Amino acid sequence: MKPLRFLLKAVGLLLGTVAAIFAVTVVAAIHTGKLAGPILWQFPQWYRGWVVVEFQNSSCPPLAKEGMYLVIPISASGRGCTSTPILEGWRYVRYEYASADGKRTKLRADGWNTNSMIWPLAVNREKRAEFLLLVLRRSSIEVGEAAQISRHWRIMVGT
Repeated sequence: MKPLRFLLKAVGLLLGTVAAIFAVTVVAAIHTGKLAGPILWQFPQWYRGWVVVEFQNSSCPPLAKEGMYLVIPISASGRGCTSTPILEGWRYVRYEYASADGKRTKLRADGWNTNSMIWPLAVNREKRAEFLLLVLRRSSIEVGEAAQISRHWRIMVGT
């Protein structure tokens, strides 16, 4: 009986120590700005193409909060604008379509995986902008669409 009690105490002490170290690490990461709250990118239903979000623009509203998420709304033209500074640190990011009737559809975002619907591209701190490409599937960019997407990109970034 004593060896079992000793083992349970040792396991409890070990788990408590690991939990304390984890909590201190999370608090330190939040305090230093390396870990921050989650972001929700909202796109108009079935939007597809380039997305550009301009940050720190005083003529635009700050990002709104929805529950624990900071929401980045994207217009039908693929643009977003906010007076909020560029978001930094490690964050959970969620992407979704939002229809006029309130229905939401979560978008699959696996980086450059072929099944991903979102391709994060770049953050330009000088221009205070973040760029994404939103498509239904990598294979859905047909030959004729590549030129259209390229043309759309030049319009979006002003080149």
